[in-house]
Amino acid sequence: MGDMASLYELLHEAATHHQAGRLAAAATLYRSVLAAHPYNSDAHHNLGVLAMQEGRGLDDALPHFKQAWENDPSHPQYGLSYVKALTLANRPADARVVHADGLRRGLAWPPLAAMQPARSIVEPPEGWRLHASRLLDTGLLLEALDGFSRALGQRADDVEAQLGLARTLAALSRHEEAARAFREVLAVRPEWTAALVGHARALVALGRTPEAEASYRRALALEPSNADAYSGIGVILLEARRFAEAEALCRSVLARAPWRFDVHHDLGTLLTQVGRIEEARVCYREVLALRPDHLEARSCMLFLEHYTATRPSAALLEQSRAYGTLARTHAPGPYRAWSCTAHPGPLRVGLVSGDLREHPVGFFIEGLVAHADPARIEWIAYPTLAHTDELSGRLRKHMRGWRSLVGLPDAQAAQRIHDDGVHVLLDLAGHTMHNRLPVFAWKPAPVAASWLGYFATTGVAEIDYVLADRVSIPESLAPQFTERVLYLPDTRLCFTAPENAPEPRPLPAPERGHVTFGCFQSHPKITEEVLAAWSRILAACPGSRLRVQNASLAGADGVRAFHERLARAGIAGARVDLHGVSLRDRYLAECGEVDFLLDTFPYPGGTTTCEALWMGVPTLTLEGETMIARQGASLLAAAGLGGWIARTADEYVALAIERARDVAGLAALRLELRERVRVSALFDAPRFARAMEGVLFEAWNGR
Repeated sequence: MGDMASLYELLHEAATHHQAGRLAAAATLYRSVLAAHPYNSDAHHNLGVLAMQEGRGLDDALPHFKQAWENDPSHPQYGLSYVKALTLANRPADARVVHADGLRRGLAWPPLAAMQPARSIVEPPEGWRLHASRLLDTGLLLEALDGFSRALGQRADDVEAQLGLARTLAALSRHEEAARAFREVLAVRPEWTAALVGHARALVALGRTPEAEASYRRALALEPSNADAYSGIGVILLEARRFAEAEALCRSVLARAPWRFDVHHDLGTLLTQVGRIEEARVCYREVLALRPDHLEARSCMLFLEHYTATRPSAALLEQSRAYGTLARTHAPGPYRAWSCTAHPGPLRVGLVSGDLREHPVGFFIEGLVAHADPARIEWIAYPTLAHTDELSGRLRKHMRGWRSLVGLPDAQAAQRIHDDGVHVLLDLAGHTMHNRLPVFAWKPAPVAASWLGYFATTGVAEIDYVLADRVSIPESLAPQFTERVLYLPDTRLCFTAPENAPEPRPLPAPERGHVTFGCFQSHPKITEEVLAAWSRILAACPGSRLRVQNASLAGADGVRAFHERLARAGIAGARVDLHGVSLRDRYLAECGEVDFLLDTFPYPGGTTTCEALWMGVPTLTLEGETMIARQGASLLAAAGLGGWIARTADEYVALAIERARDVAGLAALRLELRERVRVSALFDAPRFARAMEGVLFEAWNGR
């Protein structure tokens, strides 16, 4: 059940039983989902519905509805079910609180009085179809389903009622029935783009991707400006790693509609993913020419710099400050007083992130929150993404609160944090995806700091500190930050050892008769300078091979493009093995396929370096002049592997050749490395937790 694909299959099977009326079988499967993933919103919501259907009543249903809503408050149906159940339970005050919360998040809910379960079957004055359409628009899905069914009972050829029925079934995740209903609409009106798009979405949910793509393409051919069809095809192409087709799609839309800033942004994201950084910059500049206040595009522009910047840049610092200035214009009334206690017992620390899940941020933070002293630190999570998984569930056990910011406008999100009485608010995202940096401009807590998920200044003046170690930010780099640097004593990062990781495999070189270098970094990190260094290393080590593994190499487009880059760098493709990504357990085992890793620069690895160390595989890194360029050096220093840190590209090449020729030394290191790093600062979570507690209190006391 650790495999998310298996989890979704189980949910689908449960929903199939549910829709067929096999309620006991459905309940058993939903509970199996929750046994592996206790915070799965779909399973909780559907168990609540089952409880009502089976007549077990509100006592059984309410806890499930409550959990579903708290896990994903951006989903209108979860909240609506919860509000209606609270109303039925004669808890009007609680219903009003949840209803108000949904409205603050921008959900288009009807007035509370209108959210009562229907008690009459008298036809409304406007007719069943219009009545059902209003119910659907406000998220009253079960009532809408009943209304559309009644409309079709009166007139079976009402194709608009049939479309409404299909849309409602889709919203209820009854995808098989929805697909069938959309097909019935298309049999009568085959060129109705709304039905084509709805049909495609239902097919995607059913895993019938080729049919979905055909339906999306038909809609786009009929209506070239249809944004839903465009985005639907784009998602399919990107998930299949069909990068060339995705790029062609974006460019075809822009040829007709160059004002589509969203498509310029999508193209920039695509080009970043395949490592075409300069072209991506052009796309984001186009976004900003059309929408100068587009904060997400500004974040993307700042993030791109880390792939190529080899030294500190005054321009990057200025662009970061410009972002902070713009964010401040969206926060006209920042807080000047706070509700937290002036002399805390436990310090209340908020964590703002979209990555409190199976993600590098989650991997690095798990050990900290598990070992922090609850008498000193009290954690509140503020997830900015609704997605949760098994790691989210483990993190949640150590949190005083799990307070989603999904869907909340910045002002409301800031108010939520302020009202929670947070002392120190940590931003774990910086200018990465799902960040909520504009919330920090409201100054919802008296102290704010940047840590973990980003590796440069945020430029937001209201963020007081950046937490680092002296390798990642030596004092000479401190002027490159708008934040004041607070130093952790050993390392800024502490990795949580993977559960159930296999034992390290013996070094492969003795059996193969040659050394295999490896790199598991994402495509944009593998710059031309990196390839040039690898070319020199491979030339000096006859018979050696290179294994490169990342998401971009899962499809033919990525493999073809990378082979072209290898050829330009003078590297024979026959010496390089290319692989896509694997699930984590398999990936950890695959670390044993290489003798040691060659890091990328100036953007090195983080999670991959730590996972490989745990599997007995060291990384050779090149220390640079920016915080991110020094990340590899920081990790290896904390792991006690200073001899694997190069200071120049020439030294990087020379060290790689030297290590490759010392097969006996590599074999000995493979056998002992896990135990060495287990007791190092990089993996010692209790030691790191004490250090982090001290730094957080230092930040609080320095306000």
